[in-house]
Amino acid sequence: MRSENTKLTENIKSVANEMSSKTEKTEVMNKKLLDSLTKQFREESESFKKEVSNKRKSEIFNPTETINQLCKDTDLEVISLPENVSMVRDKQDDKMNENMSRVLRQTEKVSQKLDQEIEVLKERLATKRVREDLSGAGSSEHSTTN
Repeated sequence: MRSENTKLTENIKSVANEMSSKTEKTEVMNKKLLDSLTKQFREESESFKKEVSNKRKSEIFNPTETINQLCKDTDLEVISLPENVSMVRDKQDDKMNENMSRVLRQTEKVSQKLDQEIEVLKERLATKRVREDLSGAGSSEHSTTN
């Protein structure tokens, strides 16, 4: 029986050694598999983070860039509006001054003509009175009118 016990013990040791060897191999394979899966998970996780980050940035920064551009455009418009208003006022002032000068010149001409005509009428009136005074006919009219 001893020999059977010895054989059995040797078989058990052999199986134990074989199992131990297979367990070590399995552990090594499991470690390699774990490392591989961990690496793959990290790579995919990093890739996913980048993708999400890029999407988030595009969703945040595209409108932000658009808003910034709009602000710049609006600033330009707001800045140029007072300049344009000032330019229009200057042109309007120039045009008004030009028109006023033209009207003043025309008024001066008309005034000079009126003054000349008044002088002519005064001379005619004076001449007519002198004639009437000389003829004596105007004295009764003149006294009636006064």
